[in-house]
Amino acid sequence: MKGLALTDGTARPRFFYGYVIAALCFLIQAVFWGSYRSFGLFFNPLVSEFGWTREEVAGAASVGFLIVGLMNLPSGAAVDRYGPRITLVAGGFCFGL
Repeated sequence: MKGLALTDGTARPRFFYGYVIAALCFLIQAVFWGSYRSFGLFFNPLVSEFGWTREEVAGAASVGFLIVGLMNLPSGAAVDRYGPRITLVAGGFCFGL
């Protein structure tokens, strides 16, 4: 009886899926920040493709960045009040519209 340990009868899974989730989160962040920070690469092609001025392209990008920044405030309040699951589902629905 000396070497026996008390267990609840359930065996641990052989693979820990937390590492998969962490790797996917890293990949998603890398893609997001890569596309967010690479706007300068697409600046001149946007100007030449659509015939817009540099001010129009920069202004459109600035308005987009401003909207993202301002939407962080109500999004954070919604996460605090309703939780991340409901907020992300609602945000995905709104994004799909």
